Order: sequence, then C-alpha cells, then structure tokens
Amino acid sequence: MHVPHRQRRFTTRRVALTGAAGWPLAVAMAAALAVASCVELTGPTPPPESQVMEVPAEYEHWWQLTEQCSGLSGDFHDVRWLVLEDTHSIPQHNAQAAWYSRGNQILVVDGYQQNGRLIRHEMLHALLGRSVSGHPREYFVQACAGVVSCAGQCEAEAGTRDRYEDAPMVLPETLHLSARVAPDTLERYAIGRVCVTVTVSARNPHDHPVRVALPERPSGYSPTFGWRIGQSHGGLVGKPRNALAFGAGETRRHVFDCVHLGPVVHLVPGLDPGDHLLYGSLLSAESEPARLTVSP
Repeated sequence: MHVPHRQRRFTTRRVALTGAAGWPLAVAMAAALAVASCVELTGPTPPPESQVMEVPAEYEHWWQLTEQCSGLSGDFHDVRWLVLEDTHSIPQHNAQAAWYSRGNQILVVDGYQQNGRLIRHEMLHALLGRSVSGHPREYFVQACAGVVSCAGQCEAEAGTRDRYEDAPMVLPETLHLSARVAPDTLERYAIGRVCVTVTVSARNPHDHPVRVALPERPSGYSPTFGWRIGQSHGGLVGKPRNALAFGAGETRRHVFDCVHLGPVVHLVPGLDPGDHLLYGSLLSAESEPARLTVSP
C-alpha cells in the first residue's frame, strides 16, 4: 500500500572494536557497521525550521553508486536537499533522515550528512519514487546490500540476506574482486579536505551459490572486505560463525565512506604527488589495483 507522503526514520549504532595485525578497526567498525533502522510515517512536508543544504560534492558520486547497484536512473539535481540543525533527530520521530515524496525532498539532521549508507538509503527511495512503497527486497537486501543500510523496519519488510547454508565453501581467491576510488584525482593542497570513497566488490563467478569461511581470530572477529594504499589501510570485520554467502553470479560489495570515524580518513595524508595504487581485498585475496593520482 502506498503512503503518499512518507518519512524514513533512522537511528545509528556505532561499534568500536580492537583489531589485530594493524587493522584500524576501532574506527573502521564505527563507520562500516553503523546500523540504520527505518519506519514509514505520514507527514506532508519537512519541519518548517528545515534549511536548504549546501550539497556535498560526494553526493553526486553516491547517487551514481545507488543507480549502479539498483539499475535505476534519475536526475540527481531533481532532489531538493534540506538540513535540520540544532537537534539530534527530526521532531517527534527520532529520525536522522527522511525522504518526502512531495517535492522529492531529502531531509538530513545536521551531523549525519556524511553517513553514506543512510544517505544512499534515502537516495534509493528517491530513485524508486512515490509509486513504490516500503522496502522491496530486491533493492534493499539484494542489489544494494553494502551500499545502502537496511535494518529495523527495512529489515522487517525486506528480510535478511540468504544464508545458503548448504552451499559449498570456496576460497576467496576464486571470486572476482575489484576496487574503485572516487574521486580518482586529487590536488595535493586538497588532501585531507576532500571526501574519498572506496568501493570494494566481490563477484561469485559460479552458477551456484557459494560460501567463504571467516577464520577464527583472538579478537573473535575476522577481517572481511578491506582496502590498502601505501601504508594506509582499513577494513570491515565479521564474526567467524557467519560465513559470507554469495548467490549464483551475485556481487557483494562494501562502500567505505569519508565520514570522520571511517577508515578513509586515513587514506590520503602523507601521499606524495604522483600515481598511487589502491587494492581492495576480501580476506587474503586482493583485487587488481585502482589508481589514485595526486597532482602537485
């Protein structure tokens, strides 16, 4: 059933862990495992105290990521962006972000503008448009998992990922890995001030589901998706009992965003002018490198 003017409610939970072998997991987990929950609420317009947001440059790339995973297309410039300051949530709804079908508006509480998965969740609603109600599983759990958040009401509606518990185990090296960095060119004076986003993807080339086992670590968590460039690196962790499952031909991905608590904040400091190679990883397997160019 379509609700003509709906708001999406989000809350976030940050988890800090101490990792092993040099992984900066205390900050990586905080961004990578930020959990967003969503519930549909009726409401015709944003609060009157909302203000027009100066749209961050990275949003256009985040929009492209959402288009790519969903297979949908839309005009990024058709969305009206608003910010709500001096509050921790949208009044009466304990919400940090909302998409309003009337006027195609996305409202973000100040301080959450660089929560990538939350923002892209709202972008996905905007791409789906007012004709699609709720959280279709094929978009929020399957096609765009790792790109957008899906917890709380979203998870209740769309369900969780298929576990494929009878699928055979394979080595991560049998999967096709790729990495992408955006922007891929930075001026040296802008290092540390430009948002850099890293996307790591793993595709199952088989015509049947497979699983990748996570090894035991003393911390109780095992690195899964990660990236490295020079001496900088970051990654996501998971519990060993939760093998990574892939459907036939499925691509799983993780987006590392440039939030202050995210691993990408360690990406650019110290890079000299020239070309630098960034590698994506899944456990012990690494992708072909993506190139990041730093100009003088």
